[in-house]
Amino acid sequence: IMGMGIILIFILAVFKAIYINMAAWIGITLLMIVSPLFIPLILFRTTSRYFEKWLRTLFGLMLQPVFLFAYLSLLIAAFDVIVFTSPKSLYA
Repeated sequence: IMGMGIILIFILAVFKAIYINMAAWIGITLLMIVSPLFIPLILFRTTSRYFEKWLRTLFGLMLQPVFLFAYLSLLIAAFDVIVFTSPKSLYA
């Protein structure tokens, strides 16, 4: 029963990672669609803060999949150790 719980948590984490990745890509796509509206805003001092916020959001969405898959790779490594290769693994 413990092994099934670990596998269920792993599967849910993978589905959540897929969801977050898709949401990040949709956000990047939407920000790129509106980029012709935000890039000229850097020309004026009063509107440059809108451009900076847009750019900060774009970079945040671009870095989100990087950190997500770094976390997922650590989760897979821990899952491999717990389930398969440790002396107290579920299959030992």
